[in-house]
Amino acid sequence: MGQTVTALYELVPAAGADATAGALEYQTGRTLTDASDSGALFTVHVRFKRPGNDKGEELAQRVLPGAARMADASADFRFAAALAGFGMMLRNSEHKGGLTWKATHELAATSAGGSPRRRALVDLIARAAKLSGGDQAVTPIATTP
Repeated sequence: MGQTVTALYELVPAAGADATAGALEYQTGRTLTDASDSGALFTVHVRFKRPGNDKGEELAQRVLPGAARMADASADFRFAAALAGFGMMLRNSEHKGGLTWKATHELAATSAGGSPRRRALVDLIARAAKLSGGDQAVTPIATTP
């Protein structure tokens, strides 16, 4: 049976500091390169090894300006984002921005599908919201099919 791994990363600008690792595609030191005229915000490079292979591979994807809609993301990605949000809500993270219990619950509920484990987490989010005194509009869903 195959495996799926989802990784979520937060990208934080260096706020004027020089990058210290890896080759810079858009600048050399403080001098912009020709790639800086491409319109891309940045390029993400991911290095990985496929199961059973000893040789690593690299993927690179340029990120262009423009808003991506969460509704267009896969259910797996949306659920992973809800889970990350749940963690931030539990810790009352300073990085949660405008995230609310209701939004976290809704994202999890709309991406849980028929999975009993995912539906159990949706219920857990609702219970945590209630215990926290946060958004009271979240309603637990049945955890049995």
